[in-house]
Amino acid sequence: MRNDKDNLADHQMRVDAERTLGQIFELLGQVNILHDAVQSIDLRQAQVMAALGTNIRQRHRIVAPLISNDFDQLQPMLDELSTTLKEIDDQIPSDFAADIPSDFTIGDSEVFCFGTVHKLLEQKPILRGFAEAVKSEPVGSTQSRKLAFCLISIPGLKEKLCRENHGHFGYHYHYLDKDERRSDTVLTFGNPQAGTKGVTLFFEKHAIKKAGFVAKMNLWGNKKRISTYATCAPDLKKWPLSEFKRPSIDASPLWSNRSAP
Repeated sequence: MRNDKDNLADHQMRVDAERTLGQIFELLGQVNILHDAVQSIDLRQAQVMAALGTNIRQRHRIVAPLISNDFDQLQPMLDELSTTLKEIDDQIPSDFAADIPSDFTIGDSEVFCFGTVHKLLEQKPILRGFAEAVKSEPVGSTQSRKLAFCLISIPGLKEKLCRENHGHFGYHYHYLDKDERRSDTVLTFGNPQAGTKGVTLFFEKHAIKKAGFVAKMNLWGNKKRISTYATCAPDLKKWPLSEFKRPSIDASPLWSNRSAP
């Protein structure tokens, strides 16, 4: 049964989400300023970059709380950010790359972005608890070397930009107990080994600070492990394995199904 503390936590989550939507809306306005500017200036001039930066309000990187799918305005803003950044990248002169230091690199598995949003998709009942299906995705991401270097050269935007590994993004699950308290543990699918048939559901700790309790999945019996796998496994038909958050090096297997795709 939910109590007043749980209801207060839900209210705070929604307030946090509304604040994050406001931050993303403001960021979109800032990126649109940049979009207009790159059509008429030489981005190699440091003084022009500094002047452009005076129009960019400085704020911390966006790290969103959970945002449920009823926030219909979120996805259009994320899509517009991606489209605008792509247009900016296309407009940056190709010879701008000559001014980028040779030690400035973006690895194959990394992106630059302005933060992360975590979209709550649905809640699934499992034995004595729940699994929340969540998708984490970057805010305004790019793998373009010249665009990333351009963005970190602008005062006000450079404080927001961060380097993220692709493994940080994708579909995964938050484990909740029977009272719907969110734990400190997430679950995600992955292959146990390259070339091995089947899919394993892994569990690992995560960085959300408002966890209500410590999950001890290593002590779970087979009945609950099988229940959790069976509840989450149908999503493997909805989303490719490549779109799930990659298990970290510290993740532990919860249950494997060798016949799964």
